[in-house]
Amino acid sequence: FEESLAARRRLVSLEPENLEFLRDLSATLNHVGSLLKSTDASAAHRCFDESLEAHRRLVSLEPENLQFRRDLSVSLNNVGNLLKSTDAAAARRCFEESLETARRLVLLEPENLQFRDDLALSCINVYGMESEPAAELALLREALAVLKPVVESGRRGAQTDAIWAYLAKQIARFKD
Repeated sequence: FEESLAARRRLVSLEPENLEFLRDLSATLNHVGSLLKSTDASAAHRCFDESLEAHRRLVSLEPENLQFRRDLSVSLNNVGNLLKSTDAAAARRCFEESLETARRLVLLEPENLQFRDDLALSCINVYGMESEPAAELALLREALAVLKPVVESGRRGAQTDAIWAYLAKQIARFKD
């Protein structure tokens, strides 16, 4: 991976405006970060931070590109998940920015099932950082509402089913 990462960094340094090179670098950084997070959290954090920076740059260069925005949202969740145990406030900021990005994506493309799954996951991430029961419940309800049309249409996949089951379990806590 180090050689691949070095090669991608080199390509970006040679052609900094090449969006394909930049996106490949950010995807590789996310992949390497995911592989490292259980063995070297510090190195994973550096990878996720660099990937996040690359995603922000991609969105700034091509703000109408919804895939770049989605990649930014995913990258924010990666950084947030890594920070949860060491810097809760920073993790929450990442999750909240991801949530706002995911909300915009669903508004722009409501039929996109991946965007709906992403929004539900972002709600869950912020929910996990929330301490106010009313706010927790509002986030769970938002996630359920965004997934309900997908579940009712029968067009859902395994990820949607897993999210739906998790949400149902969490909502049940409020009924007890």
